[in-house]
Amino acid sequence: MQGNPIVVQSGGSTKYIVYGILILAAGVLGYFFLYKPWRQQQEAVANNNIDPNTKSGKAKVIATKLRVAMAGWGTNEKLMYELADQIRTEKIPWNDVAKEYYALYKRDLVKDVQSELDSKEIVEFWRRVNPATLTPQQQNQYAQAQAKKATASVVAAATMNPLFYFI
Repeated sequence: MQGNPIVVQSGGSTKYIVYGILILAAGVLGYFFLYKPWRQQQEAVANNNIDPNTKSGKAKVIATKLRVAMAGWGTNEKLMYELADQIRTEKIPWNDVAKEYYALYKRDLVKDVQSELDSKEIVEFWRRVNPATLTPQQQNQYAQAQAKKATASVVAAATMNPLFYFI
């Protein structure tokens, strides 16, 4: 039998997998080597156009410093408290700081502050920004409510853990 040889084709879908991986790698590399540096350069240009003698300029400076305090691993609470004091003492409207923060970073400042600080730190931060925001009684009520939530979650976790009964 000298007929036609049998041809086995392999790798039909393999090339699509390789193409997909290459496209994904190109996208990741494009983000890190093109988009991210471009965005950082745009932020640097925006930050260089700051006039610190105007309220808008002061708001932009504070927005930039708040971003620095919240960036990376951990939060610099001390810097955030100092900036909150500066907002109060220089009478810079919080809305101006939030607008400048959004213009620079396309993020909501209030949400970022809430995600970076725990409940007691949030109360302290807002008390420093605007002391009339929370009365001492409201602060105590808020702290007690947070403590009850924490206690309830610990009790719930302990009673749900079967190893708890063997300890």
